[in-house]
Amino acid sequence: MKFVFILPGKITDHHIQALLERYSRYLRKYGIVEFRWTKPVKKAVKSAGDIERRVEEEGRHIIHAMENLPRGPRVVFDVKGKAMTSEEFAACLKEMSNVIGPCMVFVIGGPYGLDEEVKRRADVSVSFSRMTLPHELAVVVAVEQVFRAMSIIHGEHYHH
Repeated sequence: MKFVFILPGKITDHHIQALLERYSRYLRKYGIVEFRWTKPVKKAVKSAGDIERRVEEEGRHIIHAMENLPRGPRVVFDVKGKAMTSEEFAACLKEMSNVIGPCMVFVIGGPYGLDEEVKRRADVSVSFSRMTLPHELAVVVAVEQVFRAMSIIHGEHYHH
């Protein structure tokens, strides 16, 4: 199994980086963990049009990062996605990996969200919450939830 996380930018907060490394290490029990950090878009945002252009450009970078990956489930994390319990998320991943393939791809957008083309290419759109999370924290939550899902699938005792 391979887990690929695609997202714009880099983690700059060393506390969040430490958490990300911790959950990545846990997830490696189930397979290879890879991060594809896309080039951050640093355009000034002064209007709704600026936001739209920035999201579209980030989307192009994300789609480029998805190229040449083996086929597998494509999951986007989006505030407008489907809310799931950890058990439902685990069942969703298990079903998709059995049908689609062994390379799971997880995409998190930038601070202004995900481009519509990226969302269209996803097999499922998942919401952590209706609340907005800081971008860097969302990355940690994504990796932790994938690890939790894998522990549920394998009947291990992390999730209770």
